[in-house]
Amino acid sequence: MLVDIIYLQGGETLLSAADIIKKHIKLRGKSIEQLSQELRIPVKTLYDKLQNNRISTDDLFKMSILLDIDLEWMKSALGYTSPASLIERKGIKRMSKAYREQEYSIVLETLNRCISDGARNINEIKKELLATHTSLFYILDVLLAEEYSIVFVNERSREVLYVKPPWGENSLIRQPLIKGTQMLSNIIMGIMKG
Repeated sequence: MLVDIIYLQGGETLLSAADIIKKHIKLRGKSIEQLSQELRIPVKTLYDKLQNNRISTDDLFKMSILLDIDLEWMKSALGYTSPASLIERKGIKRMSKAYREQEYSIVLETLNRCISDGARNINEIKKELLATHTSLFYILDVLLAEEYSIVFVNERSREVLYVKPPWGENSLIRQPLIKGTQMLSNIIMGIMKG
């Protein structure tokens, strides 16, 4: 079985398994050469697998151990969950706190660079963030505190990313959801003002 890129209906691309593995290689301060030695496969073979997103499940399990990848989070990030129904929201597992803390500085650095380069338009900054980090889910997962939930909601036969704020948990009134793109705009605006 090969792990491949997952597309949501409507064409929004989530991370691929290779994207997540490459991020973890960098995060763990390793090189592809070191990982290939630990996996006992040629460097060119590993490089080709990562470039073409053709990772076997056996290699994925080995890499998850060597790179300390949370496979439960990876499963959610890749979209391997049941589809959102018309009435129920589909919750997505958040990344571990330690992983979020490590990734936070990387995403924040991109965000600050966009702001300091003169991009004053929030849409320009969002576009650059998405071009650099691939996935709205990933960016929100890194930037939001762990009290927030990220969910998919079925809207007109496609899954749309929303954020569920932590306030009002004990309220009898149904909690409002904030569209993922709007939440990212709010975060950027807060950082620009702060």
